[in-house]
Amino acid sequence: MTTFAITSCQPGDGKTTVAMGLLRVFADLFDGYRRAGEARDDEQFVRACSVDAGSTGVLVESDSRDAGAGPGFLVASYRGEGTAAALGAARRDGAAIGLFLTGVPPGHIDSFTRNGRVVIEAAAGVPLLGVVPEIRSLRGATVLELARFLGAGVLAGQAGIYNFVENYMVGAMSHVSGIPYFSRKENKAVICGGHRIDIHLAALGTPCQCLVATGGVVPDPVVLDRAEIEGVPILQVEDDAVRTIDRVSRFLRQVRFRHREKVDALIPAFREHVDVAAVRRSVAGAV
Repeated sequence: MTTFAITSCQPGDGKTTVAMGLLRVFADLFDGYRRAGEARDDEQFVRACSVDAGSTGVLVESDSRDAGAGPGFLVASYRGEGTAAALGAARRDGAAIGLFLTGVPPGHIDSFTRNGRVVIEAAAGVPLLGVVPEIRSLRGATVLELARFLGAGVLAGQAGIYNFVENYMVGAMSHVSGIPYFSRKENKAVICGGHRIDIHLAALGTPCQCLVATGGVVPDPVVLDRAEIEGVPILQVEDDAVRTIDRVSRFLRQVRFRHREKVDALIPAFREHVDVAAVRRSVAGAV
C-alpha cells in the first residue's frame, strides 16, 4: 500500500479540500485517509464522505512539511503575485510529485493555462495538477460555530442556529447602512452595536444569517421579535465592534472543511479544473 503525503505552504491552504477531492474524483487510486496531528474531527469527516473503492493509495494530511517521507502532493493557497515566492520558500526537491493551487479567483484561472503555469511550476519544482477555484461556501461555517468561537449568547432566532455564514458586513454609523447596502451580500453575519435598532431592522430586511450585537447591549424588543419570526439568530458579545470585526474575520479565515454542503460545492469544480491525466501519471510514476 502506497502512502501519499499532503502538505502545504502554510496551515489553512486547503489540504483537507484537496484530500476530499482526490478521494472522491480518484476513488480508484485513493481509498485511505489519515490526518496527522490532533485534528481528528477532520479525519472522521473526510472518511465519512469518501468512497471505498478498494484501491491501494492512502492519503496522509499533515501540517508539517517534514511528515511525508514518501511521494506527496503540495497544496498552496493563491496569493496573487506572492504565490511563486511562497512556493519557492516551501519547496522540497524530490519530496512532492505535484501541486494543487486553491482559492484561485475565477478571473485568474485562465492564466494558469499559459505563462502562469510555467512560473508556478518553476517555483514549485513539480507539475501543476489542478487549480481549485475560489468557492465562497468553502469558507463558510454555521452560526453555532461562530457563536462558540466568539463566546456569544444567543438572544433570539434559535431556530436559525445552523444557518450558514459565508461573509460578514459591518453596520456603519451612518445612513449608508440601509437595505441597499445590506443587499450587496448574501449568507452574511451583520456586526453592529447592540443599540442600533435602525441598522438591525435594515439588515433583517435582507438575506441575513445572523446579527452580532456588540458592546454587551441587548437589542430593542422589536428587533428580537423580528429576528425570532425570521429565524435569524442574534448573538450578543461583550467586545466592541472593532474587536468583534477582527475576530469574525479571523474565524472565517481559519474555518475548517467539515460540512457536507461544502463537498457538494467542491466536487464539480474539482473535476473541471484538475488535470486528470496528469494526476494519474504522477501517481503511476511514484508507485
